[in-house]
Amino acid sequence: MANLKFSFIVLLIFVCVLTLTGEYKVTFPTNPVRVSAGEDVILNCEVEPPFNLTEKTVEWKYFNTSNDEFLVHVFRNERDDPSSQDDKFKNRTSLFHDQLKEGNLSLKLLSVNLNDEGNYTCIVKKLNGSDRRGQIQLFVTRKKPEQQQNESGLSNDTTKGPHSVLCIVLSSVSVIILVVIITGPVLYKKRKSCRRKADRQEDAAPTERVELNIRPQEQINEHDS
Repeated sequence: MANLKFSFIVLLIFVCVLTLTGEYKVTFPTNPVRVSAGEDVILNCEVEPPFNLTEKTVEWKYFNTSNDEFLVHVFRNERDDPSSQDDKFKNRTSLFHDQLKEGNLSLKLLSVNLNDEGNYTCIVKKLNGSDRRGQIQLFVTRKKPEQQQNESGLSNDTTKGPHSVLCIVLSSVSVIILVVIITGPVLYKKRKSCRRKADRQEDAAPTERVELNIRPQEQINEHDS
């Protein structure tokens, strides 16, 4: 029992020392993040060990190739604060609020463009007395030629919509006419043949009735003689 109490005290002291010395750190990708223009991207950034950030101030900053600083996103007082956000990032950024309590301060950036390329810094203010930060490098590439071609093809199809519909209608009418031309004579001959056969059957039926009527008369004459 004494050993258990001693172990618990040692563990408690270790946790207190860990907290006071500020061993929390921000983890982030060491390799550059690459994305094509027009796509969305998530810049991963987390605090380890996990720490509840809902009551902390979280900032994301952007530095372009000229090292100019822009405020990308701010979370303070348990909510987003867009008042100081740079105009170029307005309505394009968001945090994963349900994961802040687990130490996740990753940023989602919508509709990335070529001007978004540069360095992004995630910052947790006053975490155990000091700011914790991590830096991510973002590379933005132009759209692939096939993507541009597909998009231009879609726009051309949209522009030529009525002409395409007219072509489809004319093609359908042509196919119907061709089918009628090919199958019409065959159907006509078949129908005519069936009618002739029916007429022959009608002509043959009375003859049989006459023969049936004659035979009894012949038998009567033979009997009389």
